[in-house]
Amino acid sequence: MLTYFDNNTKINLDLIESLSNFKTEFNIDCLSIYLVDNKRIYDVEEIGTEITDTALSLKILQNNNIVSLACESLKPVYHLIEDDDTIVPMNKNFIEEVCIPIKVEKHKDIIVCVYFGFTNKTKDIAELLSLFFSKFNLFEIYSYAFSKYSQLIGIERISRLLMVLEDNIKFNQPSLRLHAFNVAFWSVEIAKKLNFSKSDLEKLYYAALFHDIGKIRIKSSIINKEGSLTEEEYEEVKRHAEYGYIITKELLGDIYPEIPLWVKYHHEMYDGSGYPTGLKGNDIPLPSRIIKVADVIDVLHSPRSYKQTVSVDKIIAELKRCSKKDFDPEVVDAALEVINERIILPMDILKSVGEKILPAYLSLQTYKDIINL
Repeated sequence: MLTYFDNNTKINLDLIESLSNFKTEFNIDCLSIYLVDNKRIYDVEEIGTEITDTALSLKILQNNNIVSLACESLKPVYHLIEDDDTIVPMNKNFIEEVCIPIKVEKHKDIIVCVYFGFTNKTKDIAELLSLFFSKFNLFEIYSYAFSKYSQLIGIERISRLLMVLEDNIKFNQPSLRLHAFNVAFWSVEIAKKLNFSKSDLEKLYYAALFHDIGKIRIKSSIINKEGSLTEEEYEEVKRHAEYGYIITKELLGDIYPEIPLWVKYHHEMYDGSGYPTGLKGNDIPLPSRIIKVADVIDVLHSPRSYKQTVSVDKIIAELKRCSKKDFDPEVVDAALEVINERIILPMDILKSVGEKILPAYLSLQTYKDIINL
């Protein structure tokens, strides 16, 4: 699975290692980072335990524990646990707890808490906290927790969006069922040839997956129509680019602000004759230019209600013919390189005609990839 920490991996690991060393040096039994968002508490990291890629665990914040008190006061809270105490400890084995809340103005509803739990009474808790504040940047801890939280929320939203897309296509537009996954596959393979970074490949993959999501607002009778569309029907189909922009901006725009624009412009032509705004050349975002080519490859290669599949030789010829007109020539060159690497010559079956085919596993493989997110 692709992560969102490519540029900050070393910084994050250094932070966790430093916190782990601090925990060991001062015999802290539990050192954890929590994130609280509107009474929901996420267990971001328990320092000193094995780091995994699993999603953050979610709990409902109780009103009678130290984390809720720290979030209410926005001040560090110290709690010495006694027999008749009305405050519930985070762990029944602890007799002493400290919670430090961290809040930033930009995200007013989100509070990150650093929690200390002790099974034995500490000699000088004030000195320990003083050393902690001098050694660690609280904003760095907040940023780390918020990054992991954003990853979780992003995956949840993408999963919901995928379910909407899959359900709609399954029942209303079956001919397009694997199209989104195929376009995502081709887009990433082309972008690799253009030296996209890992994080940009990830965003491109999502944009390509949702490039046609605007079609859920188009009548299925138009999408599945056999034969030519009327002028009115074609104008309605063209609106899917802007519909897709609206949908992805609403659901993903705050996490991936680029994706809605990439979706919106995936039908722009390199010569400026496309839609919805008639952008030209490098004014079209490069990811949109890539999705445009990937889209055409799959449309030509996959059967539709109105046409049969097109041979690889004809796909190559079409890409070359439309280079510099419909498509960015640099993207076409990268696409041709990918296609040529993946061509199969089935000598035993089609030796007499020498037909070229692309491996049929592409659809299943890309479908498997997204399910494993």
